[in-house]
Amino acid sequence: MWKKVVGFENEYEVNELGEIKTISISFKSSHPGKILKPTRTKNGYYIVRLWKNAQPYPRYVHRVVAEAFLTASPHARDVNHKDGNKANNRVENLEFVTRAENNLHAYRVLGKKAAVKTGEAHPGSKLTRAAVQAIRAEYPTVKSYAALAKKYSVDWTTIKSVILFRTWKGISNYESSIY
Repeated sequence: MWKKVVGFENEYEVNELGEIKTISISFKSSHPGKILKPTRTKNGYYIVRLWKNAQPYPRYVHRVVAEAFLTASPHARDVNHKDGNKANNRVENLEFVTRAENNLHAYRVLGKKAAVKTGEAHPGSKLTRAAVQAIRAEYPTVKSYAALAKKYSVDWTTIKSVILFRTWKGISNYESSIY
């Protein structure tokens, strides 16, 4: 069954298999009924370039299918591939989910690990683990964010965040009762 593509109702239709076809003569297509050939992106998803008023609009195929066939809740904006296969854009393999549900699915069902880097591995890290331990050890005697900031060549707010455990939470080498 073919349905109109949301936002391109006069130009394109999509079916349950994830195929998208032209339905009118347009700027880029003089062949109504022609099925578009999607392009695979670097991250593995398929996109098509839809044209309207001589302007190209790249669209993810899975999103086009989901918007045409599925009912979205106001909170569920991500489109999840149930089987984890980004090439499988059939309507029965797609569902609208929240970002949290999508991440949970990737972790629980697909076995993906979080790509969040922390500590020294984080590209924006200004301190090392040893420096954090030293800052926390020195603070009770120094009692000055500014002095420690100057010593470790960082902003005083960075020192404050370390001392108050807003950052580097996994490192504790001193008594938290110093306050």
